[in-house]
Amino acid sequence: EVCIQQDGQVHLTVVYFGRDQIDQVKAVLDQTTRETRFRGLTLIQMNEEFSRGRGLDVGARAWRQRQNVLLFFCDVDVHFTADFLTSCRLNAEAGKKVYYPVLFSQYNPSIIYSNHTLLPSIKQQLVIKRENGFWRDFGFGMTCQYRSDFINVGKSQAILISGRLAGI
Repeated sequence: EVCIQQDGQVHLTVVYFGRDQIDQVKAVLDQTTRETRFRGLTLIQMNEEFSRGRGLDVGARAWRQRQNVLLFFCDVDVHFTADFLTSCRLNAEAGKKVYYPVLFSQYNPSIIYSNHTLLPSIKQQLVIKRENGFWRDFGFGMTCQYRSDFINVGKSQAILISGRLAGI
């Protein structure tokens, strides 16, 4: 809803590991394409064991090299708003700034609201309260950064490592 209907300036790349439930993933993406006429979807299936770093690398490298797109790496269960996407765009600058937002991690709603007969609306569930979750100030998985910065940081580390190994 946020990416397609409210913002509309995104491309969704899903890197999926393994074969389990791949048919359901494809069905959801196909249904989304049919219902919204949104064509900015790419599914990359990896027939190997899950690796977060490998998934991010494959997803970033799926873009043509000359396109220095802004990437927002996130898990599938992250809820965000159109305002967040604006913050992502404003706080990342190619070659200068990478944005690592501090996220609020909500406990499982079925546990938090186990004494309710019905779950509250999504809007009510997203109210930030201590008993609902915690601030994830230690995570570095969600980030907004330009493709060139993501690709080049690995090159810089490789140069440093090889320089150290060579005694430079």
